[in-house]
Amino acid sequence: MNMSPRANQKVSASHLKRQAYCCVRQSTLKQIFENTESTKRQYALRDRAIALGWPVVQIVTVDSDLGEPRRVVTFRCSNQLRDKINS
Repeated sequence: MNMSPRANQKVSASHLKRQAYCCVRQSTLKQIFENTESTKRQYALRDRAIALGWPVVQIVTVDSDLGEPRRVVTFRCSNQLRDKINS
């Protein structure tokens, strides 16, 4: 994956101590089946996190809400992230 050197400069050691979260979202089952390229690109964010230096064990992919409306996913994903940050 090609990344600018500037992208690597923005990621500090303190960032890499945290978990990286990738939220994969498609609002409907129809979108899951018709927008396969979009879904692949969203899952590729995990590879980007690896390329930026995150250890694989620190990358969490949140995809349990595929096919749910946006407001539900946004609420669940943001709550998951908030809970992790506050723990």
